Amino acid sequence: MESSQKQNSISCVKKLRPGDDHQKSLALILFFILGAFAGLQSNAQTIELSELEPDSAFQYLLQKYEDLEKRSSGSRWQSTTISDFESQRNALDTIIQAFSQIEIDQLSESNKIDFDVLKYILENERDVLSFQTYLIPFNAEGGFYNSLSYSINRFNLTNTEEAQNYINRLREYVSYFEGNVSLMRIGMERGIVAPKIVAKNYKVLIDPFLHRDLNKNILYQPVVKVDGHGIDSSLQSTLQSILLDTIIPLYESFDRFMREEYIPKAKDEVGISAIPNGKRLYEQRIRYFTSLDMTPDSVFNLGLSEVERIRGEMETIIEDLEFQGSFDDFLTFLRQDPQFYVTEPRQLLKEASYLAKRIDGLLPQYFNVLPRLPYGVVPVPAAIAPNYTGGRYSGGSWEQHRAGNYWVNTHKLESRPLYVLPSLTLHEAVPGHHLQISLAAEIERMRDFRRSNYISAFGEGWALYCEWLGNEMGIYETPYEQFGRLTYEMWRACRLVVDVGMHYKGWSR
Repeated sequence: MESSQKQNSISCVKKLRPGDDHQKSLALILFFILGAFAGLQSNAQTIELSELEPDSAFQYLLQKYEDLEKRSSGSRWQSTTISDFESQRNALDTIIQAFSQIEIDQLSESNKIDFDVLKYILENERDVLSFQTYLIPFNAEGGFYNSLSYSINRFNLTNTEEAQNYINRLREYVSYFEGNVSLMRIGMERGIVAPKIVAKNYKVLIDPFLHRDLNKNILYQPVVKVDGHGIDSSLQSTLQSILLDTIIPLYESFDRFMREEYIPKAKDEVGISAIPNGKRLYEQRIRYFTSLDMTPDSVFNLGLSEVERIRGEMETIIEDLEFQGSFDDFLTFLRQDPQFYVTEPRQLLKEASYLAKRIDGLLPQYFNVLPRLPYGVVPVPAAIAPNYTGGRYSGGSWEQHRAGNYWVNTHKLESRPLYVLPSLTLHEAVPGHHLQISLAAEIERMRDFRRSNYISAFGEGWALYCEWLGNEMGIYETPYEQFGRLTYEMWRACRLVVDVGMHYKGWSR
C-alpha cells in the first residue's frame, strides 16, 4: 500500500466510533486488513458485510486474516530486509487499529476469547518489531546460523523429491544467511548488538557446519545415516558441490566476521538495557511473558519471596534426611555422589523412558481426554547439546507423520543428576508440554492462531503445575527426587531475581 493511501486508511479508522454504522465499519476494516497484508493498491474492493451478524462478520474477518497470514508465511525462510520488517510493523499497526473498532460486547463468548488472544499476539509482534530486535537474530542457543540443527534429522534423501527439496532449501538458505549478517551489521551501526558472552557462543554452534570432511558435516548427515543407499547419485553429487563450494565457505566467512568484526563491538554489559530503549523493551517482555501488567520490581520481589519459600522447604528435606553438614555441603554431596549419575548416554535415556511410561500408565486416573499423538524419548541433537538445557519438548504433527519428542540432554553426563528426572519428565513430556500442546493441536472448530500459538504464561504455568501434580501421582519416590523438584523451582525463582538484576538494574553477570 502506498504511503498516501495507507495514511488515508489510518485516518478513516481513527474517525470510526462505536456509534457509527457497525456494518459499514466492518466493511472498511476488511479493506484495511486486505490492504495491509496483501499490498493491495487502489483497485482493492471493499466487501459488503451488512447482511452478516456481528459474530459472523468477525469470523469472516478472522478467516481473511488467517488466509493472508498463510500467504505471507509460505516461504521456507523469513524475510531479512529492514524494509520488510518495517512494512510488517506498519501492517500490524493497521490491523490492530482496525480490529479495535469491533464492538466486543456484541460478540459471543468464544469470539471474545478469539479477539483477546489475537490482540495479545498482534500487539506483541508489533512491539517486538518496533524495538528492532531482529538486528540481533540469535541468542545463547543460536539463531539463523544453526537453525537447521533442529530439523536435519527429518530429511529423507532416499526420496528423490525430498532430496531435491533439501537442495533447494540449502540454495535459498544462502541469501537468508547473508541477509541476517546484513541485519547484524546494521545493528552494529545502531548499537543494537548482543552481549559478548552470548555472541561468543556462536563458535561451538557452527563447528558442525564447518567440516570439509562431509562425513562429519551436519548438513551431510541425511546421506551419511543411510550410507548413500537409495539416494540419487546426481543429487548426491549436487549436494556435495553446494556444501563444499557455497555453504561451508559461507560459514568460514561468518566465522571471520564474528571474530574480527562483531565480537569486538559486542557489549561487555550482559543486560538488554545496554542497547537503545533496552529498558522499555524489557518492560514489554515482562508484559508479554507474564500476560500481566507487572513491573520489573514486582517480578524481582516475587523472585525474592519465592527463593525464601523454596529454601525453607529444601532445609526441611535436609533435616528429615539427618544429613550431617551445612546446606552447601549437601549441595556438594548431590553434585559429587556417584549414586545420582549415570556414565552412559543410553542409561539416562532408559531412566527417562521408564519414568515417562510409568506416568503414561497413570494418566487416565487424572485426565478424561488424552492426545492421540504419541511421543518418543530421544537425546538432544549433538550439534546443539553443549549450549542446551537438561531437556526440552519438541512438538510433533499428524499431518507430517511425526511424533512429539521428549528431548533429554545426554551431553556432559556429570551435570545430569537422576534426582531431577522425575520433575523434568513431568514438565516436558506428560502430563506437561506433550499432553497440553498435542491436545491443543487436536481441538476441532478452533481458529489456527489459537491452536498453534504458544502463550508462555499458560504453557509454562501448566508444566510447572504438572511437576507439583507428580506429588499426587506418587512419582517422587525419594527425598532426593523431592529436592530435585525444588531445585527446578529454585532455578526459576532465582532467574526472576537475576534476570531483572542483569537486564534492568545494571547488575554484572
